[in-house]
Amino acid sequence: IEALHVIGSSGINAEYGGGSDIKVAPDFQMGVTNMTPEYAAKFPFKQVPALESSSGNLADTFAIASLVGGATLRGSDEFTRCQITQFMNQAETTLFPAACQILYPCWGLMPNNKNVIAKARAQFDAYMGSMEAYLADKTYLVGEGVTLADLTVTMYLRDMYNMILDE
Repeated sequence: IEALHVIGSSGINAEYGGGSDIKVAPDFQMGVTNMTPEYAAKFPFKQVPALESSSGNLADTFAIASLVGGATLRGSDEFTRCQITQFMNQAETTLFPAACQILYPCWGLMPNNKNVIAKARAQFDAYMGSMEAYLADKTYLVGEGVTLADLTVTMYLRDMYNMILDE
């Protein structure tokens, strides 16, 4: 992969960079740079992180990670890529919404509704129970190493562990 210019913090660990020469824009200011007409011309949704490359522009953490991570992160064959996508989608559609309903009241982003939180906690616990059963004889979600599936689930669990599950 050619040299890439990442705008904003991508959160992609250099260890999983797939050999890409990644340069982070040093002058980026969240809420300022991404609101300029020049930025919007390249990234119409004004998302961060964003990536500029000779192949084109990307503006999504998972898309950028797929590009720079190489076959190690995204899978070396079609079935493995589908398994990785399956876990990423499950995390985004099951884990993330439940975690948000639990965490948002802690951050003051939504009212503290005990019924909503109890339902979300039940969904979260069910997801974690399924994950525990699946991982009983495995170290990684797909294959024998870290993939985007592992990174995605870890990212969505991070705040739950930092704020709720550390007790």
